[in-house]
Amino acid sequence: MSLRPLRSKSFDISAKILAVALSFAGILPAQAPPPVTLDSSLAAFVGVNVVPMDRDIVLADQTVLVRNGRIAHVGPRSSTVVPGSARRIDGRNKWLIPGLVDAHVHLAYILNAKHNPLLLRLFVAEGVTTVVNLLGLPEHVDLRAKVARGEVFGPTIFTSGFYVGEPFTKTAAQADSAVRQQRATGFDLVKLHGTISAEAFQSLATAAKREEIPLVGHLPRNLGLKFALDAGQSMIAHAEEYLYGWFGFGRTLNSREQVIALVDTAAALTKKAGAWVTPTLFVFGAIPAQRENLDSVLTTPAMKRIPDVLKFDWMPDRNSYRRIPLENMQGFRDQYALLKRVTKALHTAGVPLLMGTDAMATAAVLPGTSAHQELHALVGAGLSPYEALKTATVNAAVFLRQPGEFGVVAPGSRADLVMLDANPLQQIGATSRISGVMLRGRWLPKAALDSLRNAIP
Repeated sequence: MSLRPLRSKSFDISAKILAVALSFAGILPAQAPPPVTLDSSLAAFVGVNVVPMDRDIVLADQTVLVRNGRIAHVGPRSSTVVPGSARRIDGRNKWLIPGLVDAHVHLAYILNAKHNPLLLRLFVAEGVTTVVNLLGLPEHVDLRAKVARGEVFGPTIFTSGFYVGEPFTKTAAQADSAVRQQRATGFDLVKLHGTISAEAFQSLATAAKREEIPLVGHLPRNLGLKFALDAGQSMIAHAEEYLYGWFGFGRTLNSREQVIALVDTAAALTKKAGAWVTPTLFVFGAIPAQRENLDSVLTTPAMKRIPDVLKFDWMPDRNSYRRIPLENMQGFRDQYALLKRVTKALHTAGVPLLMGTDAMATAAVLPGTSAHQELHALVGAGLSPYEALKTATVNAAVFLRQPGEFGVVAPGSRADLVMLDANPLQQIGATSRISGVMLRGRWLPKAALDSLRNAIP
């Protein structure tokens, strides 16, 4: 029998006979298997090291099955069967963590709201799969719904309403009305900013408890830390607020011992009140760079991705930090050292912390990239990498009253996941070494993340 490539009918018949003969000899299959159609709702991370975040551990060589946007199974690769229709994601020499939560961001609003889809993409590109917007308008409630329905691509959104405080909120009745209106509009949190009368603040806190909506934000600058905690403020949005509402509240600091005592007292008061704190360290620590070398801040690759209209106030001729005398920069550095001490004391006292960046508030804190800078700052304040990661994962889910919905790698949780090239429990900088992100079950490999970053503003 000739096996030369003859283009004839007789060759076609001979080739079929040969194939049948070889199949009986066990050399070829009798019939080619049908092509496998991948199930878009089913994916499997195979051989990955899992950092579950419900405990300080790495589960080595695991398979994580995802079905319909939720984690269906986490178990050893050796004993887990992967359905043939699943999309297989090679997790060898990779680490899988929950998606990060930035608990303090500022989305664009009014005429600039059209740029929010770009900002949301930048968060996802850096592994931030949930954000908490802390200056909200009804348009943000609408954006939250569009993201949830899949009409806009981006992280899950929680949002406060617009700031409550003077000059808009002066009386107890106005404070109560503000909470009721924001709850009815669908906001997730109420945010305090600036000064407010004692009667109005007490009414604000009482109404927030009644409406079961967290009261978050700055400390009332005229009332101080203890008043706010006693009234029931749920979360303090900056460690910086302790500078004004505690250390600077009619006190003269004369010695290192006095400062240490005040730090420990503030931490104990906060713990007793059951309040949360979002330190937002990086945004404060970056102030000197904006005064001393603003060009280094404005020329980063991340900055180039931000539309010009959104960075108008950051430019040299309008940047407010440029007006601060250079000799004051050492004072900012000293205050930053105090904020790190406060953060560590709060953590040691058992005060639950959240990772928030104040993204888009200044030129130094940009969507997504600032999350990794904030995690680094938290470790610099004395938290371990695991403790810092908790502030951006499991802690956030608990604060937002959705424990187990996200923030952990566990069956039943939403499939918001980040795959890393290194172990973040050994070095927190590993969180920025991203090889892929899964957003509500949708897998985005590194090339897709690069496309999100490089989209034209």
